[in-house]
Amino acid sequence: MTRKTPEHPAAAPPPASAGARPHLDPALRTYLLVSAAICGALVMVLEILGSRVIGPFFGVSLFVWTALITVTLLALAAGAALGGVLADRREDPDWLFLLLIVAGVLVILVPLD
Repeated sequence: MTRKTPEHPAAAPPPASAGARPHLDPALRTYLLVSAAICGALVMVLEILGSRVIGPFFGVSLFVWTALITVTLLALAAGAALGGVLADRREDPDWLFLLLIVAGVLVILVPLD
């Protein structure tokens, strides 16, 4: 004798497409990982350059470095949150590289003198 369980909508398994991630080509996955590593290193470079930009005005004290590190970490957190939302909405990573180019152009516009 088999026992039948009542079917509840909440107990139904999710469809196969829910939460499924698109398959990435290994070369593209490597390219994305290398891009993330290089961008992380460049953020640290920009943090050091930030001291040169605001140093003449505010000095290079502990408070200035604390403010620089705080702004950097807040920007990284906001970027990671926004990037996560965008990554969930779009499957194609081309928009990511467009954002990186726009960010690079905006950094170039910052005067160092």
